[in-house]
Amino acid sequence: MSLDSPITYAEWYWKHSVDAQNKYFEDAEKDLAGMFRPILKDVIAVEDLPDGYKSFLQEFLEPTSQTTGAVGMRFASEIADSIVSGAISPIVRVANQAMEYNMLSNILTAGQAATLYRRKRIEPELYETYMKYGGYPKEQYDKLYRAIEPFPSIPDLIMYGRYQAGFDNVWGGVAEVYDIDTEDYKIWEWLGRQRLNTIQVQSLLKRGTIDE
Repeated sequence: MSLDSPITYAEWYWKHSVDAQNKYFEDAEKDLAGMFRPILKDVIAVEDLPDGYKSFLQEFLEPTSQTTGAVGMRFASEIADSIVSGAISPIVRVANQAMEYNMLSNILTAGQAATLYRRKRIEPELYETYMKYGGYPKEQYDKLYRAIEPFPSIPDLIMYGRYQAGFDNVWGGVAEVYDIDTEDYKIWEWLGRQRLNTIQVQSLLKRGTIDE
């Protein structure tokens, strides 16, 4: 089988298919070159871009084969899509806002409903409705409800451990109620230690307990 001298219809069809494809890529390259090359040159000119990337992209400035031409066209298409998408995003955002204004489609989230229910601001029936809209099965209601329940901060837990379990077992008191990282605990424990204020220091100095 030869592209130069086709004999059968299949060879003739194949030759003309290849010729048509080559013509398509040549025309596309001519159409896109003027727009694509300046943008690609700016990308290649970025100083922090690795040399390997620059060499790779350089091939698309002057494609030497159908393969690089095809990849270059796809690359150009993605760049064009990105530019157009960025340009029209404000318009799309305004359109979406106008649609939301007219449709009023948003409702409370399951988390917001759980907060209101805890504050006795909504009835159980409405709370359950919002949970269903959020896609939560009934066995998950209480877990979400507990997950957003106010909880002591780590400094508060350090204080709790110091007074509940004793100053010599702060970690044990905290670890019973909270999963705290061992490395972070050392920092939190130090920050949670009591520090004397100015008046207390002056009182100790007057008593001779501490010196200057």
